[in-house]
Amino acid sequence: MSFFGTIKDKLGEYVDVRLKLYQVSLEEKAVELMSSVALLLALIGLAVLTIIFSLVFIAKLINHFVPYDFIGYGIIALICNFMFILFTRKHRREYFVDKIKVLIGENIKNRKDGGKDDGSL
Repeated sequence: MSFFGTIKDKLGEYVDVRLKLYQVSLEEKAVELMSSVALLLALIGLAVLTIIFSLVFIAKLINHFVPYDFIGYGIIALICNFMFILFTRKHRREYFVDKIKVLIGENIKNRKDGGKDDGSL
């Protein structure tokens, strides 16, 4: 085999190995993303359940101390409706969405920088 044939074979092997390495790194990133999404969904589900049970507990606690049945549920419903209206107003929603976008952007930048974390949220 000639010198150039050997170089061509070695270069072909090198390209194949690099392509396989790139494919493995893409698979790792996809798995990491999917596991992060699954964890986030699980945490959101747990948070929602915690909030629901806490609100039911507070409503029952209010019902225990007032002479009227179900007034605690009404009070909690009014508070929840007030919070819903407060957080769905356009400028409030944009504020929270922008804040979340900034946090996600900082997280991505930190991962690209090698995982350096400045400790801020």
